[in-house]
Amino acid sequence: MKTKHKSCYISGKITGESYISCYYKFRTEEEAITFSTGRKVVNPMKICKSHWSWLRCMIVCLWHLITHCDTIVMLDDWEKSKGATIELKVAKLLRYKIIWK
Repeated sequence: MKTKHKSCYISGKITGESYISCYYKFRTEEEAITFSTGRKVVNPMKICKSHWSWLRCMIVCLWHLITHCDTIVMLDDWEKSKGATIELKVAKLLRYKIIWK
């Protein structure tokens, strides 16, 4: 029986960055994943509102990561992000596939 894959989660630096540049950075990666794998993607720029607090965004993002995903894609700026560091720790605890960009 073929196993159905869950979604990929994109993780990278958002806080302190330009909203527009982050939106395009995450959208570009989302399109690349979708094109190359056909898998659904959880893009934090699309599931969080720009006026939400950091904590609210983290709660929503972690919920999506835990309940919808089996893979995390770490963008090259992830080490500069407190949130991405937390997301990576959760993904490791859940033994998700990790893709480094």
